[in-house]
Amino acid sequence: MDEDRHISDVKKLYYLIERNRYETAENILGTALTKDPDNVDLQYISAIIDKETDRLYEAEKTLKHILSKKPDHVEAKYLLAQVYIDRNEFPGAERLLIDLIRTYPREPQYFASYAHVMMQTINLEKAEKLAAEALRLDPGHPGALTASILCSLSKGKRLKANDQFSDLIKNYPNAAFSAHSLYIILVENKKYRAAMRIAQELLKDHPDNPDYLEMVKSLRLVTHPAMLPLYPLQRWGWQASAVMWVLFIIAGRMASKYLPDAQAIVIIYSFLGFVAYSWIAPFVLKRFLK
Repeated sequence: MDEDRHISDVKKLYYLIERNRYETAENILGTALTKDPDNVDLQYISAIIDKETDRLYEAEKTLKHILSKKPDHVEAKYLLAQVYIDRNEFPGAERLLIDLIRTYPREPQYFASYAHVMMQTINLEKAEKLAAEALRLDPGHPGALTASILCSLSKGKRLKANDQFSDLIKNYPNAAFSAHSLYIILVENKKYRAAMRIAQELLKDHPDNPDYLEMVKSLRLVTHPAMLPLYPLQRWGWQASAVMWVLFIIAGRMASKYLPDAQAIVIIYSFLGFVAYSWIAPFVLKRFLK
C-alpha cells in the first residue's frame, strides 16, 4: 500500500511539474518527504522544482547528496550539469557531460547539451562536431539541430543552415531563445559579423519583432565594410590602440633613421591618415546609417 502511494505521489508530482504548477507540487512533495525523507525519487523531484524556480544552489546541494548515495544516478548527474550551465559554471557541466557520454555513447541528448556548452564558451569547432555526432544518432534532435545551425550561421555557412533554420524556429520555440543567447555571447566576445548573421536570420523569421530589428540595427555600424580597416581596434579596444601608438613611434624613428626623407614622410603621414580615419569614419557612418 505504501509503495502504491509512493508511485502515485511521484506520478502526480511529475504531472504538476510538466504543467509548471510548482507551488502545488511543493505542497504534496513536502508531505511525502516528511513521511519518507530518504526517498531518492522524491529528493530528485525536489531538485527539479528548485532548478525550475531558480533556486540553483538548493538544487545543487540536493543533487550532490543524491550522487553521494547513488553515484550512478544518471538523471541526477544530467540535471546537475544543467544547474551548472544555468550558473555559467561550464567546466563543472563539461565534466559531468563527458562522464555521461562515456557511459552512454549512443545518447544524442548528452552530445547536444555538450555542444551548447561549447557554444557558450565560443568553442564553435568542437560544438559543431558534437552537434554532428548527436545528429548522426538522431537526425531530428532539436537541440542538436539548434547547435548545428547556430554554429554554421556564426561561421558564415549560410547554405548549410538556411534550409533548417526557419523550420526549427517555427517548430521549436526554444531555438529562438538559444539563437538570441548565442547572439549576446558573440557580441560580448566582439564577434560582430557572426552575431549579425544570427540577428539577420532571426529577423527574417520574425520580421515584426522590434527586438530582432534593434539587434540588426545595433550591428550595422561595426559590420559595415568601411569599418574593416578598424577591425583590430574593434576587436581588442584600448590594447590595440596602445600597440598601434607604440608601433607608430618605432616605425617613425626607424623610418627617419634608415629611409630617405620622402619615404619616411609617406610612412608617417600614412599612419596619421589611419588615425584620422579611425576617428572620422565611425562618426560619418553613424550619421549615414541612421
